[in-house]
Formats: sequence, C-alpha cells, structure tokens
Amino acid sequence: MDYNAMGRCLGGIYVSLCSALTDEGAQLAHEHLHLLSESPLIRPEDQRVYRAIFDCATRPIDDSEENEEPQRRFEVIQGGNSAA
Repeated sequence: MDYNAMGRCLGGIYVSLCSALTDEGAQLAHEHLHLLSESPLIRPEDQRVYRAIFDCATRPIDDSEENEEPQRRFEVIQGGNSAA
C-alpha cells in the first residue's frame, strides 16, 4: 500500500471514529491530532498525513451550494460572422 492510500485509509477511520464520539471527545481528538501534526518528534511525511487528516476533519461543511443561484448554462450566440 502506498503512503497516500494509507493516509486516506487512516483519515477515513479517524473521521468514522470521531463521528461516534461526543462533541467534547471529538474536539479532544482533533487537538491531539493537531499536536501530532506539529510535533518535532514525528517524521515530516507523517506530519503531512496528520495535517491533511486534521484539515479535512475540522473543516466546516460548505452548504452554500444549496443557496446559490443556478449557474448559467451554455447558450448559442445568435448572429456573428456567418460568412466564414
């Protein structure tokens, strides 16, 4: 298993476990993961994985897609140079 795949697996497990915790427990887990991502005792490549998991697990869900106006669709422009 390559390093990125391992990071994705660990991230999925982390998010799943945190969803089963109380809010306080999940917050404590996030704080510890953040400390691991900044610890000088942890290898830089491991810090990168911990930081990525922390960023994904603590980022607020963006629900603005539901409230946005629909985007314009492709339209054929009438006119133009039809002699070409």
